[in-house]
Amino acid sequence: QNWWKAPEFVDDWKKNGANGKKWAAGNDDAGKKGEADKDPASPEEQQLRDDWYRNAGDNEWWKEPQYCEDWAHNGPEGAMWTADNRPNANRGGGKEHPCPNQEKEERDAWYKDNWWKAPEVCDDWAKGPAGNETWKKDNPSPEEQKKRDDWYRANKGEPAAPEEQDKRDA
Repeated sequence: QNWWKAPEFVDDWKKNGANGKKWAAGNDDAGKKGEADKDPASPEEQQLRDDWYRNAGDNEWWKEPQYCEDWAHNGPEGAMWTADNRPNANRGGGKEHPCPNQEKEERDAWYKDNWWKAPEVCDDWAKGPAGNETWKKDNPSPEEQKKRDDWYRANKGEPAAPEEQDKRDA
């Protein structure tokens, strides 16, 4: 599982490098607790992650929530997710500075498979059982539901308990 690619772990690597206590952990639980010193990933695994952060990390900027949302709301006309790089995307410059067509097709395919990571869908999941409909509107298999639930928990925390749902609905 690639839990260490989530923004909080990327940020830890960017801020702390080799001394990071989250990204270098042996599992996502230890990573969330910042306990890489107690439960570290193997040196080989840390090297693999470090290489990804240095090389591929910023090449996948378009997978971040704001770009997923641009795709969800605007489809092929999105001005952010279609841009060639992050600065142009943040300016809404996908029309003036588009990514190559093949790249656009690959991103579009990823969004079609990962639409459930869009912020408003994550928010629906976080409401707990009363709000858990949007993220499974496509009737995913039990395995797919578990994959999504695990991703939400790793990236968004725990869903609301019934007594908390009203607070999160506001």
